[in-house]
Amino acid sequence: EIALQPAVMMRALVFAAALSSAAATLELTPDTFEEQVFKSGKSAFIKFFAPWCGHCKKMKPDWDTLATEYESSDKVLIADVDCTAAGKSLCDKYGVKGFPTIKYFNPPDEEGEDYKGGRSLSDLKKFAAELGPGCSVDTMENCSDEQKAELQTYIDMSAEDRAKMLEDLKTELKTAEEKHDTLLKELQATYKESMDKVEALKESSAPKIKLLKAATPSAKKEAVKVRMQDGVRAAVDSLSVHVSLYMLVWPVLCKVVMFSCLIFLFTFHMCCVYPTHAAYARRMRVPVHPLLVLAHSLLSVRTRCNAALRHCALSASMYGHGVDIPKAFEPRSGSSERVLSSGESLLFSSCPTTLWQDESR
Repeated sequence: EIALQPAVMMRALVFAAALSSAAATLELTPDTFEEQVFKSGKSAFIKFFAPWCGHCKKMKPDWDTLATEYESSDKVLIADVDCTAAGKSLCDKYGVKGFPTIKYFNPPDEEGEDYKGGRSLSDLKKFAAELGPGCSVDTMENCSDEQKAELQTYIDMSAEDRAKMLEDLKTELKTAEEKHDTLLKELQATYKESMDKVEALKESSAPKIKLLKAATPSAKKEAVKVRMQDGVRAAVDSLSVHVSLYMLVWPVLCKVVMFSCLIFLFTFHMCCVYPTHAAYARRMRVPVHPLLVLAHSLLSVRTRCNAALRHCALSASMYGHGVDIPKAFEPRSGSSERVLSSGESLLFSSCPTTLWQDESR
């Protein structure tokens, strides 16, 4: 219990300090504003705030500390105006739009100027130290040479002219503010009308949008469909290219094959058939021309079809398989010609008769 006493005392001191700092700042109302600000002869540093404002709450300890330091000053007044309570009319009068708004008044200025400096305690102290009575005809000692030259122009005017000019400027400013407020109200009304139209359009189009979205396939299915279409299109294109290439190459290929066959047939006859015919023709003393042999082979279907068989038969005869030879092909009596082999007999049996006429013909 004894150990808890210092902690309780510390809390009480902190609470008392908070209460004293909270009560240090003077709060102005329309009833006290003119007397405290305009008639005191002091420069006023006023904070217009709202209790619910977060920035105002954050700034309050530093502002209260500043007010405590200048509490007994005869040159500077630090005060508050609550825009949500009795000071609301003052906030409207001085055009407060946001919180916190800080203004300073240097006599004889009654309009006030906005403070645009920093919000830390050091910045506030620095600015408050520079405050003081402004330059006026009653405090010429506070005026610089330039201020004195500018002020002298209005000092030389009559009181009526000064009052009239001041009234004209205030009237012009008030008219401009009224126009601004009217425009603002019109814009707000237009905005509200436009917003109502937008909300009505949203409400009327929502069912259609829902149905359109429900009728639209998902992106994944649509992507699969597109890929399938692209694949089919690519396959058709590839097939078209192959068919076109085939149509171009096929005639040329056929011609090449036909020409190759002709070359092969010609080579076969010149290398295989013609020498055999020529040898027999020399024995039979019958003239023969290679073109005749080739023409006969090309015109005779039987010769072309059985050329390979005859060649095989000739090969078989070379291994001793005898084949009957027509009498027309037997050697003449007294001649030194040998008897034809069975392969030769089979081969020349299909040749034109003019190639192997016997001696009597």
